[in-house]
Amino acid sequence: MIAARVGLFLDDGRLTVVAVTGRDRVERFVIADSEDPAGALAAELGARRLAARRIRVGLDRRLAVVKLIELPRAAGGDLAQMVGFDLERHVPFPPEDVRFDWTELPSKAEKPRRVLMAACERRVVEHPLGLLAAAERRPAALTVACHELTALLPRAIPSRRVVWAHRHGSSTDLLFLRGRRLLMSRSVAVEGPEGLAREVNRSLPLVHWTRYHAVWISGDEADAWRTAPGLTAALDAPVAAPPYAPSSAALITRIPAKDHGAGLLALAVAVPGLAREHVLRVAARQFGEGDVQHWWHPPGGRGVRTRISDDLVWLPYAVAHYVEATGDVAVLDEVVPFLEGSPLAPGQHEAYFQPGVSTERGTLFEHGARALDRSLAVGSHGRSGLARTTLGSVSMSVVRHARCPVLVTGPQCSIGEA
Repeated sequence: MIAARVGLFLDDGRLTVVAVTGRDRVERFVIADSEDPAGALAAELGARRLAARRIRVGLDRRLAVVKLIELPRAAGGDLAQMVGFDLERHVPFPPEDVRFDWTELPSKAEKPRRVLMAACERRVVEHPLGLLAAAERRPAALTVACHELTALLPRAIPSRRVVWAHRHGSSTDLLFLRGRRLLMSRSVAVEGPEGLAREVNRSLPLVHWTRYHAVWISGDEADAWRTAPGLTAALDAPVAAPPYAPSSAALITRIPAKDHGAGLLALAVAVPGLAREHVLRVAARQFGEGDVQHWWHPPGGRGVRTRISDDLVWLPYAVAHYVEATGDVAVLDEVVPFLEGSPLAPGQHEAYFQPGVSTERGTLFEHGARALDRSLAVGSHGRSGLARTTLGSVSMSVVRHARCPVLVTGPQCSIGEA
């Protein structure tokens, strides 16, 4: 069987499935007009030998109510409760049938708190969950598919106001972004580029904009729409394709051009799972003492254990960025095993060997905490005089600038002896 991250885009009973099986390897298939879509999904995954027990599901934007709401800054107020109380004013169905999620957006201290809320009816959620259960699969996530498109962008892009128009079938999803951050979305039906310009400009009050810096167009017939005469003038902004990350672009080339609308949505739904999987994979290369392998050979894991201090902060840094970018706080509770192996001897700077997998396990949060705890003990090369003046001293710089106690050890001292 082939390990795969699978994204499923559900649109009017049509299932578009994309499975990412490698850095630039993608499997794609569509299930339409099937009397047993769950059976067809399970059969297709089995025929392609895709090991996917958990599947990320993306809903069509038209099935959800998405609102940007403002709430007062009440001292000690529970934001989750405030969103729940305010929900009834924003959805057109009974509160007991509402299924919703939300994320807080940045706002100034003197301004109301801003929350992006997405809600749908219970039956909308139960349908794909029932389909997966019948296919003997479990949901890894249930999301609004177009909201995941930002996962295809580079990690660092300018913090500009951008409207992203993604076309699939007869629908166009509009995303209003500040950098990579989603501020609002709409689903509109437009006949041509002129209608697109009209809907984009009509939507600006929803995000309190008067102008934007660029418009990106992707999906079905995107090339023709981007080059339509007069569109740039009507939008009064540059029109271009989204600046996909190189890793995303390699995957996108595997999606047939005729299905870039639904296919890109399914791919975007699948891709965040890749980042999550990699974070957990890297955490599993940490020893119980807190230090990590500097590099290793997959799949066996033979690699180098070192005293390089930089390695210790990369895991917590990457986890913090991932949680901030995706809102996937639950990943911090994922349990990952530690490695075990002989510690470095005093004076030994590195060792190349095959570690074992320890019976000791910890949450991802604990992995990050152990790495940071280990990093607080900073080794010194013992340089003095001209060598210190010429080469500098990392340990002394840390001592001067750190806001917490720092232990500096000599070149022959191990952590256990300190």
